[in-house]
Parts: sequence; C-alpha cells; structure tokens
Amino acid sequence: PPPPPPPPIFSETELEQAKELSRKQGYAEGIEAEKEQANTDAVTREKETMDAVQRISFQLMQLAITYKALVEQQVAELSELVLAIAKKVAGDALDARGVDTIVALVAQCLPVMIDKPKIVIELHTDSVEGAKSKIVPLLSQHGLEGDVQFRVTNNLGPHDVRIDWGNGQATRSSEVLWGEIEALLQHIKIIPELPDPNQQPTTT
Repeated sequence: PPPPPPPPIFSETELEQAKELSRKQGYAEGIEAEKEQANTDAVTREKETMDAVQRISFQLMQLAITYKALVEQQVAELSELVLAIAKKVAGDALDARGVDTIVALVAQCLPVMIDKPKIVIELHTDSVEGAKSKIVPLLSQHGLEGDVQFRVTNNLGPHDVRIDWGNGQATRSSEVLWGEIEALLQHIKIIPELPDPNQQPTTT
C-alpha cells in the first residue's frame, strides 16, 4: 500500500488565525447563550410577577368581602340598638304624655270637623277615660255641637286614636310610626362601596 500522507503543517500565522477564529466563535456563542438565558429569566420573572399580582388581588378581594360583611353586621346591630333606645325613650315619653298626643291630634282636626253632625273617636281601653276628660272640654270650648261618641277598641295602642267625622278620618298609630322608622333605618346608606367580588382583577 502507498505510504500515509504526511500530517498537515500549519504556519504560525495560520495557527494564530485559527485561535482568533475560535475565540470569536466562542465569544459569539457565549453572547447568544447569555441572551437566551436573559430572555428566559425575563419570562420567568414576568410570570412570577403576574402570579404575585393575581394572588394579591385575590387576597384583597377576600378582605373586601370580609370587611363588607363585618360592616353590614355592625350596621344591622347598630340599627337595632338605635331602634331599641328610641323605643325606650319614646315609650317613656308616650307613657308620660300619651293623652296629650291624642288630644293634640283631635285639636288639629277641629277645623275640618267642627260643623260635622257626628264624630266618632276610638281609643284604647287604658286611655279612653283620661283622653275623654280633656277632649270634651276642648270640643265645647270651640263650639262643636255635633254628636260626639267615644268608642273603646283594642285594635289601637294605648297612645293611639282614630277620629271619624263621616266623610273623613284621621288616625294616629304607633305601630305605623315605628314601621316607618325601621324602614328609614334600613335605607340609611353608610356602607362604603366595595369592589364586585365577581369581577376579575385586571393587570398590565
């Protein structure tokens, strides 16, 4: 067989050029690898940031729901307390001046019933005697000459009265008044507006 070819011989210049080329290729590959790693790190950080924002948004929403429920509970308890105190204070005042409130309503109705032939005044059993003793002189003082009848009914409270003069009527009902007060308390807007729990948070 023929002898093997001699090994290649490179000059010093060629060796330097080969080293320089290898160094440049290694540098370029290193730069590209660093770019890819940087891109990967950036994507990872962005995903972690998005996940953190989502977690914080969810936690804030849960806190808002809890806070709103707590405020609503406190408002309900406060309304009940206010109503109880109001009933106690008003009840004491009515017990002391219940007959006066009945007589006051009769006095207010005098201008429209002064010439009526018949007037029916309905009162609770506990207040009929006391109210009658004040209403009769009041009607006489204003010259009312019609027939005035006092009727006892348990459909009214101790401090209530119903006046009927034929073509008109006036009623004072403690139950109706307290119903209006309770309805007013229920419609008082003191709960702050909070985010909708069903609304998804937006991120940028």
